[in-house]
Amino acid sequence: MKLAWRSLRRALSCLVLVAVANSAAAQSPPAARLLVLLRNASALAFVDPASGTVLGRVPVGVDPHEVAVTPDGSMAFVASPREGISVIDVRAMKELRRISPGALSAPHDVLYAGGKLYFTAEGYKTIGRYDPVADKVEWMLGIGQDGTHLLVLAKDQQTMWVPNRGSNSVSVIDAVAGGPPKFKTSAIPVPGKTPEGIDLSPDGRELWTATRGDGGVSIIDTASRKVIQSFNLKLTDANRLKFTPDGKVLILDGGTGTLVVVDAASRKEIKRLKVADRDTGDGGMFVMPDGSRVYLGLRDDHSVVVVNLKTLETEKRFPMGPDSGPGCINWAAAAASPAASGQARGGARPKTGREPFPGLTRYFRIDATAANGSQFQSREQAIPELVRRGVRSVVNVAGGPDAEAEGAAVRAAGMKYYVLTIAPDGAPQGQYDPARVERAVDALSDPANYPVFMHSGNGHRTAMLWMIKRVVKDGWTVEEAGAEAAASGLINDNPTAPLQWKFAQEYINAHTTK
Repeated sequence: MKLAWRSLRRALSCLVLVAVANSAAAQSPPAARLLVLLRNASALAFVDPASGTVLGRVPVGVDPHEVAVTPDGSMAFVASPREGISVIDVRAMKELRRISPGALSAPHDVLYAGGKLYFTAEGYKTIGRYDPVADKVEWMLGIGQDGTHLLVLAKDQQTMWVPNRGSNSVSVIDAVAGGPPKFKTSAIPVPGKTPEGIDLSPDGRELWTATRGDGGVSIIDTASRKVIQSFNLKLTDANRLKFTPDGKVLILDGGTGTLVVVDAASRKEIKRLKVADRDTGDGGMFVMPDGSRVYLGLRDDHSVVVVNLKTLETEKRFPMGPDSGPGCINWAAAAASPAASGQARGGARPKTGREPFPGLTRYFRIDATAANGSQFQSREQAIPELVRRGVRSVVNVAGGPDAEAEGAAVRAAGMKYYVLTIAPDGAPQGQYDPARVERAVDALSDPANYPVFMHSGNGHRTAMLWMIKRVVKDGWTVEEAGAEAAASGLINDNPTAPLQWKFAQEYINAHTTK
């Protein structure tokens, strides 16, 4: 693999990040992917949206039901009613950890908003919220209704709507973002049987729900919180309903393998499109934000069907493999290039990723898995704050006379501690031992250590290690990893920076396919 190091070295003469971004602009950003839950196979499939090629699979909990994705496409969350919620690194295509909201909680739907993950727990008749950075379930809210199933959130992220299949109702949670005790709950009875598929109109004025048990639809006025209309479409098994940006309503009738299209304004049916010649069972549906097409997961047909929303005709069919059982579908957005977006892959933003706090004047939050920074100025102030932020482990690559005392304080606070110096004793600045670097990169690649806080004297060496990890372990391009490293500590404010970039070049060249 030939690497674009010349542009990186030129960058050090002025500002590293600018040059890296310019180099990255010539590269194609990582492509967007469809995330398809394979219910029968208990896996999350990563699918090329144009060709249907399965790029990889990640095993998840048994019979996964729903998948949510962060806006930058870097992380996904998969709910299995039997085995909890999987946290997935989309880029690396691997499970980082598994969240358990409690025995028999039966998590079903997941929705990511405002940096938090909301989920339903049917077994407990609740919804909950999880903080991915702290790796902590923040709260659980009892709904008091049976069959708490899916989640819809208003654009202002303050009001949540939840269909309750067993109680034939839709719950409304106001002030949900504020958490307890600010939120308020109420339930709206629905005339039909078993409300399940649900979505808000683009203007937020109406909530539509398909009542799976009787083949109908109920419409709720979001201002008055009342059902204003119900009608029967004589559907056989409609479990998913979605709005298009231009005001159409799409309903997937698994019983007949049909996509039903309704004009929301007139309430008139536009078309019934046969998408399979069989009962497709529980399905999934993802509408592209630009309204160009919809992707349908047809469980018992073991395929994903692409429907053109301009022509309302089937465009493509992607076989997912025997006994795969595709269901819920979501979209992992393509990573924007640093030049185009002004930010590095993984979420670190130049000059704004730095979040110093008392006791730690150099702290860069990289993403949900890692943060980088300097040595502690005050252990008494810094360590409690790291605990509050959910850090699980601290990696010190600088060593030093305070390492033993620092380790004792970190372990006493309940975190793991590693001293992984990368330079032999007495070595000149910028000369590192590749074997020691490999051990440090392995520790930084272990999901059991996440979220990890890594530090050296000023964060330069740890930023270099994270850059190496991104390329060697995660498969990032040098440009992407370099931009992130520059935004999180590997900047030209010290005389060893050129040596660290040079070492990274040599190490990556020696550990990647040429």
